[in-house]
Amino acid sequence: MIKDVAIGFGKLKSIVLAQDGLFTAHRQALKSNKTALGLEVMLSASSTHYQLALQRVVALAGRIKTQASEATIRDTEKAIYGIAGTIVLGMLTALFCGFLLTREIIRPMIRITGSMRGLAAGDNNIRIQHTEDGNEIGDLARALMVFKENAIERDQNELER
Repeated sequence: MIKDVAIGFGKLKSIVLAQDGLFTAHRQALKSNKTALGLEVMLSASSTHYQLALQRVVALAGRIKTQASEATIRDTEKAIYGIAGTIVLGMLTALFCGFLLTREIIRPMIRITGSMRGLAAGDNNIRIQHTEDGNEIGDLARALMVFKENAIERDQNELER
């Protein structure tokens, strides 16, 4: 019987202490628990780092959005000033063209029209200006000069009769 107990203890010893025995399995389970606990701590730390990094990214995105908005406002202001400057320049150009139009076309046309009216009224002593101009105004003035000369010649022919 003692022998049987000794054999039983031997078997129990081999079951408990063997390489694939109960203690080895328990040690491996404890190691696995320790590893899992370490992984859990690492995961928790990683989660914290991730949350902090995410908060930094959100803050950075907010700053970038603010800077982009400010840049957009600055660019819009520059565009408005550019457009306003272009409008002012266009208006000044229009005024200058109007001045030239008045000076170079309208005033001479008014003078020639006055001469035409005088000639039509029978005044052959009118002075016709712009006959020396090398443009359309000069052409009109020279044509009016022909009418004046014809009117003078007609009046002389009537006096001779």
